[in-house]
Amino acid sequence: MKAALYCRVSTEEHGNKGYSLRQQLEALREYCQQHEYEIVGEFEDRVSRAYLNRSGLDTLRDLVADGGVDIVLAQDADRITRDPGHRANLDNELTSRGTRLEALDDWSDDSHPGQLLTYLRGWVSQGERLKIAERSRRSRAQKARDGLVPGSGPAPHGCRYDCDKRTHVIDEEKMVWVRKTFAMVADGKSLYEVAKYLERVGAPSPRGGQWHRFTIRNMILRDSYAGTYYWGKEKRTYFNVTEIENDEKVYKRRSTREIRRRTKWIEVQVPDSGIPPETIARARERVESNVAWKPSNNDGLTWELSGGVAVCGECGHRLRTCNQSNAKRKRYRYYSCPQAKDKCSHTKLHRKEELEQKVGERLADTIEDSTWESLVNRTLDQKVRDLEDMRRGARRDEGETLQAGGDSAGQANPR
Repeated sequence: MKAALYCRVSTEEHGNKGYSLRQQLEALREYCQQHEYEIVGEFEDRVSRAYLNRSGLDTLRDLVADGGVDIVLAQDADRITRDPGHRANLDNELTSRGTRLEALDDWSDDSHPGQLLTYLRGWVSQGERLKIAERSRRSRAQKARDGLVPGSGPAPHGCRYDCDKRTHVIDEEKMVWVRKTFAMVADGKSLYEVAKYLERVGAPSPRGGQWHRFTIRNMILRDSYAGTYYWGKEKRTYFNVTEIENDEKVYKRRSTREIRRRTKWIEVQVPDSGIPPETIARARERVESNVAWKPSNNDGLTWELSGGVAVCGECGHRLRTCNQSNAKRKRYRYYSCPQAKDKCSHTKLHRKEELEQKVGERLADTIEDSTWESLVNRTLDQKVRDLEDMRRGARRDEGETLQAGGDSAGQANPR
């Protein structure tokens, strides 16, 4: 019998829960030796179990599709997945190709009761994962209530976490450039001008690469520079996607962002950045009034990918729109890189209709209908919550105004 071996670790499990790739491979090889299985391939992943978009698992599935694999082995069922739906999908796919998916700790055989026990274990594992996530969330929330920064994600540019990740520590070498950025934007400089200046003087960027306008915009709007960090302000949902680049499959991580209602936020005081409050207010006012993300409109024609939606793959600048006419005065519309003649080697003009159609087809192939529906529902729900918060705030302000007016009248006309 020919067997393919599958191993997986996630970042948090590697090295501290006994789940090492080497240990899993040794256990699977020993099992195959005992049962006289021929090993035809060994595959591994270093990602979360929550996704099926994994390079090792995809290569394994391709091998099974080509034939010649009788059984796929994993040490533990949760090395494959903890989602019973994912397990059922993989079982059906491999079974249709004459291959059996098996974990060494599966509870039973291939009979109907045995499959029920296997999926029941999957539900138990999924519940365990949800409990772990909820406990971690409560622990981080308690740290925030105690005035500590939970330490989720990178620190703001110009800051760093201390050894225990309990608060931010000012990094003066980088904070100098943050203060300069706020001052320039507050004084009326455009985000493009500030980005070019920082590039010219060699100022270190948050991720060590080039400075972009959206990087500066996010920095200006970050709460921590005003002395307060809000834990629980936003919810990010991460997921893996598969893209084709240069005829090769590439795995990337994407996320969706949802702003929670104001009552869910927890305020944590962080060290003073040294930026005057009036400078922060002026800079944010200029950034928030910026309409650079609005698609351009030329002769009543909406350019779907303009306004920063599409960027150049060579230099990262936003594509601009342009028109050209032929000898018969027929107009053609294109997207192009504004740096094509100076600093960027990507000089190709992209026909408007063709590029927008390709983007639409890629989105249709990548994003399922349920994902679109979920995104729209979340957006509408958030809008409704924001309106409810605004109404409650307006009623509260109106009540305070009426009460203040009554108190003033009582003081002016004492009985």
